[in-house]
Amino acid sequence: MNVAARFLPVSLICLLGLSACDTPLGLTAQFSAARQTTLRATLQASASGQVLALADPSALPEGLKQAREIKALLDNSNTLYPVTRNADGSLLIPLPAGRIPDSSGRIEVILTDENRQTYFLKIETGPLLRLSDPGIQVSPAQGILPGSRVALSLNPIEKTADLSAYYFNWSYAAGAQGPWVALSGSDSSLTWEPSQPGNYYLRVETVEKQSKTSTIYTSPVALVNVLDSRRIAETIPASGAIRLGQLIQLKAALPDAVTAQRYRWSYSQSPVGPFSPISDEGERIDWEPKLSGAYYLRLQVFSADGTSATYTSSDSMVQVSEADDAIQTEPASGALIRGEEVLLKASIPGELPAQASYRWFYSNSAQGPFSPINGETQNVRWSPEQTGEFYLRVRMYDPQSQQERTFTSSKVQVSVRDSDDSFALSPQPASLIRGQAVQIQLKRPATNRSVSWLYASTPQGPFTSIAGQGPEISWSPALAGSFYLRAELSGNNQPKSAYTSATALVTVAEGSNVIQTEPNHSIGFGNSLTLTANTPLKGADLRYTWSYGVTPAGPWLPAQSLSEDPQARSIVWYPPQSGSFYLKTDVVDAASGTRQSFVSSTSLAFVTDNPAFFQTSPAPAAIGTQGAVTLTTRFTAPSPGFIYAWSYSLAPTGPFTAIGGSLQPQITWKQPGLAGNYYIKFDAIDTVLHRTLSFTSSNPLVFVSESQTSTLR
Repeated sequence: MNVAARFLPVSLICLLGLSACDTPLGLTAQFSAARQTTLRATLQASASGQVLALADPSALPEGLKQAREIKALLDNSNTLYPVTRNADGSLLIPLPAGRIPDSSGRIEVILTDENRQTYFLKIETGPLLRLSDPGIQVSPAQGILPGSRVALSLNPIEKTADLSAYYFNWSYAAGAQGPWVALSGSDSSLTWEPSQPGNYYLRVETVEKQSKTSTIYTSPVALVNVLDSRRIAETIPASGAIRLGQLIQLKAALPDAVTAQRYRWSYSQSPVGPFSPISDEGERIDWEPKLSGAYYLRLQVFSADGTSATYTSSDSMVQVSEADDAIQTEPASGALIRGEEVLLKASIPGELPAQASYRWFYSNSAQGPFSPINGETQNVRWSPEQTGEFYLRVRMYDPQSQQERTFTSSKVQVSVRDSDDSFALSPQPASLIRGQAVQIQLKRPATNRSVSWLYASTPQGPFTSIAGQGPEISWSPALAGSFYLRAELSGNNQPKSAYTSATALVTVAEGSNVIQTEPNHSIGFGNSLTLTANTPLKGADLRYTWSYGVTPAGPWLPAQSLSEDPQARSIVWYPPQSGSFYLKTDVVDAASGTRQSFVSSTSLAFVTDNPAFFQTSPAPAAIGTQGAVTLTTRFTAPSPGFIYAWSYSLAPTGPFTAIGGSLQPQITWKQPGLAGNYYIKFDAIDTVLHRTLSFTSSNPLVFVSESQTSTLR
C-alpha cells in the first residue's frame, strides 16, 4: 500500500453520493493526494448504454495499470460493474442509466481491483477545447461563389490557450447529420475553396496528441453559403453576344452581403484560366474584347477592411464573333458528306499584310481544344476525316509587325455526315447468303484517283481491306454479318479522302443446308457417310477441303475418304470414331485464289457404336502380360485389295504402337508385355488407291494386368 494513502471512513464515501450502509463488501477506499490527477475520458454509446473510455492507460494509478480484474462502484445499487480492459491497456467503464456527467462534463467514480484496493477518480468528459459562440469563425461571413476561398478558424473562449497539444480534423456536410467530407489541414485554422453551390455545416474533431482522446464540435447551423456562380455579372446586351470591335457593358451582380470599394475584372476562354486583366475598374465598366471567342469572367472585390474575395463565372458570359464573317466556306452551308472537300476562306476585315501567313484549326466546341488543318494559305481545301459539327479558327501572322490575330467562329460552320448515297449496290438491297457476291460502285467523283475498298461491322471500325481496286468491284464476303462500306481515294496530287456508308449496306447470312449428308440419320461406327457441299459458289475451278470437329469452333480434323477426288464437291467419308460431329468445307477458287469456309450450324454426323465395331475374345479382354486376345472389327471393305494394320495406346490420341498386320479384319495379340488399359486403332489400307482409313476405339478395349495370365481359347 502506498505510504501516502489514507483510509477514509464510510461516512466520507457517503459524501460522494454513495449510501454508507450500501457500501459493498466493506471495501477500504484508498485516496492518495498524489493519485488525484484528473483523467480524460470519452463518453461513448454502446448496445447497453453509455461507457466511459479511458484511452490513456499511462495516466491510471499504478495499481490499476497492472490490475487483472477491475470493478466500478457507480451508484447506490450495491452493484459492482465490471470494467473492460482493452489490449492496449485502455479501460471501458459502463455507466448505469441515469449516471451521467455534470453540466461541466465531470463525473466521479470509485474503482476496485482484485486486492479490494479502491481508487477515487475524477474524470473529465467535456470538450478538450471550450469554444465561444460561434465556435467556428468564417471569413467572409457572407455568401461566396465557387472558386472563392473562405477562411475557417476555431474561436476558443481562452484566446491565449495553447493549442500545440492538439491537432484538428476538419470536415463539412450539406446536412447536420452528414455524410461528412474531410478537408485538408490539421491546424486550428485553414482556408477552403468550395467547388459546388450549397449551404454547408462544419465539424471539427479536436484530438489530444499524447492521449489520442478526442471531442467533436459540430456547427448548429450552416456556416458557409456557396451561391450559384453561373452569372456573377449582368451584361448589355443581355445575351453577351457581340461582334469583334463592339463594346459590351459589364455590371457586378454579387450577393447582397458583399460590400466592396474596388472591383478588378479579368477574362479567360477557360474557367480555370489563365485570366487576363481588363484595364478598367469599377462596379460597372465597358470592355472591348480584342479577339473572338467565348469568355469566362472573374471579379475580384476589395472591402473597406482590406479583405478581398474572388468570383468566377461557371458559364461563358461573353461571346465574341468575327466581324463581317471573317471565316467563309464553300459550300456556304458547310454541309458535307464525309470524303468531300470544303473550301475555307479567311475574309479578315481591314488591310491585310502582303506576307501574312495563316494557320487553320477545327474543334467540336467553340472553347476547343482545336486540331490543326493542313494548309498555311488564306484559302485552303479541307476534307474532314471525322463526322460531326465543327467550329473553325484561323490565325493570321504578320511577320513585319510580329503580331498575330485570331478569329474563331461562334457557330458551327462545317457539318460532316456519312451517306449511303455514295454507293450503288447490285443486288439492292444487298442481302446475301454467304458465298454470294455483290457488285459495289462508288458514286462520287474519282477520276485519276486510286480507290481502295474496306468493310467493318461498326461505323467506327476497325475496317478490313476488300480485295480489288477501282470505282467498281465485286465482293463475296467470307463471313456472315452486317457490314459498313468505306472507299478510300488517293493520288492525283490531292489529299486522301474517304467515303463511309451511314448504315450497314451489306447483310450476309449463313445458308441453310450448305452441307448435306446421306444418309441424314445416324450410322454405325465403321460405315461411311456421303458429304455434299451446296454453297452458292459456282465454277469449274472450285476445290473443296473437308474436315470435321466436335464443336462449331473446331479444332478441325481432315475427313478421311476413299473417293477418287477427295477435294470434290461430294465425297464419301468414314468417321474415325463414334460421336456427334460438325462438318466444315473450305472452298478455294483456283482461278482467283479466293477462299471461303462453310460450317454446319448443328451437328450433322451421328456415329453410334451399337453394335460394337470392335470385338474381343475373351470379352471383356482382361488378360495378363503373357496372355493373348483376339481383336475383330465389323469393317466391310468396299472393294478388293485391302490389308489391315493394328496398334494400341494408353490414350485415344496416341502415340500408337504397332501390334501387327492382317489380311482379314481380325488379329490375335499375344503377350502384350506391359500392364495397362489400351485403346485400339484399326487401319484399313487400300492398296489400289494407296489410302488409309483409321478407326479408333472410344474407350479402352484391352485390360492387361500383371496378376492375370490368360491364353487364347
